[in-house]
Amino acid sequence: MSQKQAGIGRDFVRRYANYRPMIKQLLFQGTLNTSEEKAQEIQFVVNRLVSLAVDNSDPSRRQAYLYLNDNRALNLLFNQVGQCCTEENGSYLRVEPVGCPEGASCMSRLTLPGAGHPFGH
Repeated sequence: MSQKQAGIGRDFVRRYANYRPMIKQLLFQGTLNTSEEKAQEIQFVVNRLVSLAVDNSDPSRRQAYLYLNDNRALNLLFNQVGQCCTEENGSYLRVEPVGCPEGASCMSRLTLPGAGHPFGH
């Protein structure tokens, strides 16, 4: 039996499983364009992951790996993004409104400082 929550019409586990590839793309490329609703949900998860990266301990690395399931993304998160965001206190992900196309939901651009792989994906 699944519990419905506010969001995009999916239960909690499936909704966050759908965000995993988007979060990996954000880590590898540094920016991501998505709808406003998804941006708010992704912002919650990414801020939590970056907080773990700033902590930079073995238990926080294991907890982040449980969500990402990717060693390249984990190393990028802890070595580049975590190092870049040590001076900030929360709210690591920048969300900027891009615009509203007619008949669609508003779009947002997510930007993560220190992210973006120098050799691509």
